[in-house]
Amino acid sequence: MQRVFKALEKYHYLAALLIMLLALLVSLLLGNWFLPPLGVLLILQLGVGVVAFIGQRASAILAGVFGAVAFNYFFTEPRYTLHMHEVEDTVSMLVFLVIALLTSQLAMLYRRQQAELQHTRLRSSILLSVSHDLRTPLASIIGTLSTLQAYRERLPAAEQDELINGALEESHRLHHYIENVLQATKIQHGAMNFTTTIQPLMPIVQHVLKRVNNPRVRLDVLPPLPEVKVRESLLA
Repeated sequence: MQRVFKALEKYHYLAALLIMLLALLVSLLLGNWFLPPLGVLLILQLGVGVVAFIGQRASAILAGVFGAVAFNYFFTEPRYTLHMHEVEDTVSMLVFLVIALLTSQLAMLYRRQQAELQHTRLRSSILLSVSHDLRTPLASIIGTLSTLQAYRERLPAAEQDELINGALEESHRLHHYIENVLQATKIQHGAMNFTTTIQPLMPIVQHVLKRVNNPRVRLDVLPPLPEVKVRESLLA
């Protein structure tokens, strides 16, 4: 469904035309049978509202003008003319335009709120993932140093060196994670430019799965996989 909305937003003028033509067709069919002019007006206004919700302000205004002209041409006396001598016809045109503007504004506000909500959820997920990545080496460092402090006198020199080397290795790992977070923050705020290279996608996915290390995660590959632009240092 989200892909459909994105496609409609991309071709919003064409979508607006198709929606208003559909609304006009329904109005003509029902108007010829039993629907009064007020019902026809509501159907066309509904079409304008739908266009405003899925499109942009320009397409919503065009839909409003289309609906007003269509209502004046097909459903007001004298029919099949574009005369707008009556005050009601002018009011109908203004109502269509007002509805288009208000609905498009509300739709833009709704999409902005949805984008902010999605951004907040993504940021929360990233923070959780980063917290887990930072906590693992930090816990290892604390455990190693605590063991070394408590049992230094009882441990031979080789084991002490092994513990120290393990703590240093985890310290470098923690430093690398922190550097990645800082670089990602700079990239997000546009404060950092870097060069990328074209890399196959499969090794990147396998690297992520190796880091996740969860037996419940299963990878199903449908070749061919695309190549992507990446910076290798951020994938290490």
